[in-house]
Amino acid sequence: MEPLDFREMDLERLEAGAKLLASVPVAGQGTSDPCAIPVMVLSGRQPGPVFCVNAGTHGDEHESQVAVHCLWDELDPDTFQGVVIGVPHLNMPACREYSRTSSIDLLDLNRICPGRADGFLTERIAAAFFDHICPRLDYLIDVHSGGPRMDTAPIVIYREQEGSKAAARTVELARALDTELVWRAPASLGGGGGTLPQVALERGVPAVTYEMGGRGVPLDHCVREIGKAIRNCLRLAGMMEGEVAFRDRYILVDGWFSHGVHGGIYLARAAVSEAVREGQVVGEIRDFDGRLRETVRSPHDGIVISQRVSTLRPGDWTVCIGRTAESNA
Repeated sequence: MEPLDFREMDLERLEAGAKLLASVPVAGQGTSDPCAIPVMVLSGRQPGPVFCVNAGTHGDEHESQVAVHCLWDELDPDTFQGVVIGVPHLNMPACREYSRTSSIDLLDLNRICPGRADGFLTERIAAAFFDHICPRLDYLIDVHSGGPRMDTAPIVIYREQEGSKAAARTVELARALDTELVWRAPASLGGGGGTLPQVALERGVPAVTYEMGGRGVPLDHCVREIGKAIRNCLRLAGMMEGEVAFRDRYILVDGWFSHGVHGGIYLARAAVSEAVREGQVVGEIRDFDGRLRETVRSPHDGIVISQRVSTLRPGDWTVCIGRTAESNA
């Protein structure tokens, strides 16, 4: 049976306790088209906010996609109020290929938002999200992981946007996700377009990026941590009963990626979440003849946020070292 058309659903009049499968057409196709955006809708016992958990922005990041499936299975509508929306596979073509981007156009969905309704397929997926899903949201968490190419420390990323109500609520959302590391990123990363949370925040929706897992393996403990964090955020939004858990201490970081000159095999010499010093060796690049081609050193004091675990092409990024707030003082 073809899923419901999400565009036609009245979220304020859903039957209490309903679990509905819907879809948003892309590029003029029907809701059952393989490029359509699948949407899982859970209606709580009473009206309330609309809270979205998005996954599959990058198709090779399985933890987030499985976590949305598990949330759908485990979340009892009688235990919350409002509407929880799960988007398990935003970039369905890439998800089907187990690839960061789809082979159709090779565009990174998390760099071209808000997309174009008349653009390439990935741009149309982004446009469909921002035309038909984002305007109905009160909160958005975009869940990512390292995929098969990188190892990532658990971290929340939020954008700087001074003065707006959504920005203040975004900071609270970031704290409620309960990771020790919190990355305060610029409002814009530059380039041809924006990220999903960046554009959502610009449109008044509190939104963050949540990174959990990596190495291409959907580990059970990562999936469980994502579910636990989402439930804590539902409490923050007033959608579930119970006290919101906040950490006594967060490590605020900023930083950017270091890029290698040579291609080859990357050998990490530090672990994610490890504190490192400026100039410390954090990795090596070796060619396929076994020669050491490049030694990667930390550009500053900080903490290893993420690093490559795969082969590199010349110019690829190798490691991301986040500078702590103390080192910036």
